[in-house]
This record gives sequence, C-alpha cells and structure tokens, in this order.
Amino acid sequence: MAINNIYRVSVEGEQPGGNKLICTFHYRADLPTVLQTQSEDLADAWNDELQILWRNTFSDACTINAIRVRGVTDLTEGYDLSLSPAQPGGLSSDMLPSIVAPVVTWYTGLIGRSNRGRSFLWPITEPHQLQGVIGGALVSAINSFAAAAMFIGDGVTQAQYQLVVWSRKLTVARPVTAFLTRPLTYRQGRRQRGRGA
Repeated sequence: MAINNIYRVSVEGEQPGGNKLICTFHYRADLPTVLQTQSEDLADAWNDELQILWRNTFSDACTINAIRVRGVTDLTEGYDLSLSPAQPGGLSSDMLPSIVAPVVTWYTGLIGRSNRGRSFLWPITEPHQLQGVIGGALVSAINSFAAAAMFIGDGVTQAQYQLVVWSRKLTVARPVTAFLTRPLTYRQGRRQRGRGA
C-alpha cells in the first residue's frame, strides 16, 4: 500500500479461435488506498475508468475478459479482476489480422529507448483503415483512451495512479507526460507477450 510502488496491469482478452490477446501498462501509486489492497484498487480503477474507452479501440470479434495487476516493486502484491461475461470490442465489421495493430508511443520528457514506451493495441476492423492508414474516428477513440490512461483513480473512492514507462534495464519508472497515436497500422510479430508501457 506504499506510495510510489509500481504495478503492472495486464489487460487480457481473446480473439476468434481462442487466441489470447494481452496489452501491458505500468502504473505508479500516487496515493495510498485504505479500503482494499493497492492492486485490487488499481484493477477497479482501470476497469471503472478505462474499460469502455479501451473497448472502443478494437474489433467486436475480440473480447476483454480479465485485468490482472502484479506488483513490480513489491512482488507479493497481485490481484485478478475477471470480467464475466467477457466484454466485446466496439468496432464492427471484418477484423484485420491480429499481427497488424495501431500503436501508441508514450513519452516521459527524456530521450532514449529506456525512457519511452509503446503499446501495440488489439485488432481493428477493415472499415477503420484504408491501405494501412487509420481513419480519423478511430485515431480519436485511441487518443481518448490514451489521454484518460495517463492518470486514473479519483483520489477519493480510489487512490490515484500515474502511467509510467518501466525500464527493466535501469529498474526505474518514468512518469508519462505525453503520447502519440500514429495513424498507421504496424506489424507486431516480434513483440513478446506481456511487454508494453
């Protein structure tokens, strides 16, 4: 429950055929929580404030079914929030291959690879892109999610958390100060499961 503890939030889901989807974010606790554990509090805050915005960025053929929080600075902390029933994405029509995804780049105000992060999002649909260029409505939806994701928790019923870029190499967390949604689709075939901001 310590202030400044770092947590990994893994948003998990499935696409047709049962293939797993995952996107990982790191958060720093800016306030202590009183009513429940910090990891449970963070999972609830992510679910309450970001789940719908997240669903607006991917195909309705995919579903989000869990939010898993694990302590990075305190390995004894963890909480799993299962969504039952699983919640579908908000984009309809034919899904693009899952290897193709929009990308959000997270900036910390410092230069160097250890001081910025990238999130490869989940599969989108054909009408929301044209020859790899993402349409303005979807870019706007992704921007809405990214802007809201930088700070979550109201500080009253939940603690407040700030999105950070966690560097395994430097074992340091840098607060995210800006983001860029690229209006292009990228291949993510070389990404490792569980890696992200």
